[in-house]
Amino acid sequence: MKKVLKTIAVLLLPLFLFLNVWQVFSYRMVESDIAELEKQQKKLLEENKRLIIGIEFLRNPARLEKAAEEQLGMKRAQSDKIIRIAVPPAGAQDG
Repeated sequence: MKKVLKTIAVLLLPLFLFLNVWQVFSYRMVESDIAELEKQQKKLLEENKRLIIGIEFLRNPARLEKAAEEQLGMKRAQSDKIIRIAVPPAGAQDG
């Protein structure tokens, strides 16, 4: 009976060693993936901050007008050049 237990122990020892090594390898791979995802998250957060700052910059009408003039070559329309067209609401009948 002791020989059988010793034989089983001797056979299971490499199996447990292999399982331990495999678990460490698996843990390192997951750890590496998490580090990569954290880097990507940090990059996306920084990009998000820059975009929010850009949105806030463009919310100011004076800055928006300046950007339109300088970057796009646009000019403010003169009030006498503006044509307003009234469109009746849907379902309204001509009287």
